[in-house]
Amino acid sequence: MKPKSQKIKKIALIAPSGIVSQTKLKKSKENIKRLGKEPVVFPNAMNRYGYLAGKDDERLNDIQQAFEDKSIDAIFCIRGGYGATRILDKIDYEIIKKNPKIFVGFSDITAYQSAFFVKAGLVSFHGIIGASNFTDYIIQQLQDLIFCPVENYILPHTSFDVFTQGKAEGRIVGGNLSLLVSMIGTEYIFTFTDKLVFIEEIAEPPYKIDRMLNHLLMATDIKKAAGIVFGSFRGCTPEENDTLPENSLRVEEIIEEKFAGLNIPIVYNLNFGHIENSLIFPIGVKARLDTQNKKIQLLEKATI
Repeated sequence: MKPKSQKIKKIALIAPSGIVSQTKLKKSKENIKRLGKEPVVFPNAMNRYGYLAGKDDERLNDIQQAFEDKSIDAIFCIRGGYGATRILDKIDYEIIKKNPKIFVGFSDITAYQSAFFVKAGLVSFHGIIGASNFTDYIIQQLQDLIFCPVENYILPHTSFDVFTQGKAEGRIVGGNLSLLVSMIGTEYIFTFTDKLVFIEEIAEPPYKIDRMLNHLLMATDIKKAAGIVFGSFRGCTPEENDTLPENSLRVEEIIEEKFAGLNIPIVYNLNFGHIENSLIFPIGVKARLDTQNKKIQLLEKATI
C-alpha cells in the first residue's frame, strides 16, 4: 500500500519513541520548512516519561491521530531512541490501512516500519529522522523518492563491498539490527523470504553483532532472502569498544563467515544507517540488486 505524494503541504512531527530536546524539535521544524512544507508539531511530541517521549498512550495517540488527520500529508519522526516495541500491540492498524501516509524514520522507528508493513502493507521510508542533517543529498533523495517520484529510480549510493556476487530482486525490508532481533517471535517482524534485506547498526561491539546475527539466522527465515545488504556499522569496531583487534573478529569477518555460504548476493558497507548522508530506502517497494554493476534500482515508484 503506497502513500500519496501529490500536493504535500503539511508534515506532522511526532516523537513516538525517545525524548526529544528543544534543539532537535527546532532542527526538525527548520528541515521541514527547507523542503517547502509546513511542519505541524503534534501535542505530545515534547512530553517526557523517564526515557520516553511521553507515556505509551500519549505516543500512541499522536501516531494514530497523525494518520487520521486529513490535513496531514506526511509524518516524520523527530528522532528514534527507545519505545516503539512497547506499543506495537496497542496500535489500531485499520487506521493506517484506511489512511496510508508517507512515514519517515529509522533506528528505533524500524519497529513501527516493520509492523506497519506486516499489518497494514504500508510502504515507508527508512534512513533519516526529522532532526537529521538535511543535506542536498538527503533533500534530493526525498524529492526523487517521495515528492516527485522518479521512474526506475537508482538508489544514489556511494559504494559498497561485495561478499557474494549476483543479481537479486525482491521487496525491500529491514532496518536496525537490534530492533529486528527484538521483534523475533512477535507477529510484527518482517518475513524475509524472497526479500532484499537491508541491515545496519551502531555502537555495538563485534561479539554482540555476532550474537544478534546468529539469532536472526536461527530464528527467522532470513536464509531464504533474495539478497542481503549490510550498511553502516558505525562504532562497531573492536577499537571503538575498548578491545584489542587481535582479541576480536571484525564485523565484516562475522558477516562473511555467517552469510557467504547462503548462495545469494551479499554486500557490505553501503552508506545507510547512523551516518551523515544516509541512503533512504523505501520499505516494501520491489527493487533489484546487481553486485557486478554495483547498482540498486527500484522496479516501481514508492508513492502514487
